[in-house]
Amino acid sequence: MPDVTITLSDALIQRLNVIVAEYNLRNGTNLTLRQWGQLHLRELGIARELSASAAQIQDQAQADVAAAIAAEKQRLLGLGMKEGNWKSESWYRQYLTPRSPFSYFGFPSQWRGGETT
Repeated sequence: MPDVTITLSDALIQRLNVIVAEYNLRNGTNLTLRQWGQLHLRELGIARELSASAAQIQDQAQADVAAAIAAEKQRLLGLGMKEGNWKSESWYRQYLTPRSPFSYFGFPSQWRGGETT
């Protein structure tokens, strides 16, 4: 990886040292000015990709909530289901039963206690 040199004034270094000290206090870290700068430059480098991923996750979460609400509405109205048999419906298993956090990331089923969702 190539080295990059940045020249900063003494006044700016003093201000940045205060910011780094506050950052370290808030986050329980002990970063130097150089480490803090490298961290934030790397964060800038991934910002667009992270933002796109976050938007995709939010869209999926909204779609999941909308589907769960629609399924619950169908259940409460008794539409398209036999009375007393609604828990066997696939939407119930998919949206209204607790899921392991592992299931959202595609981990092997044995890590999820045999869950097959």
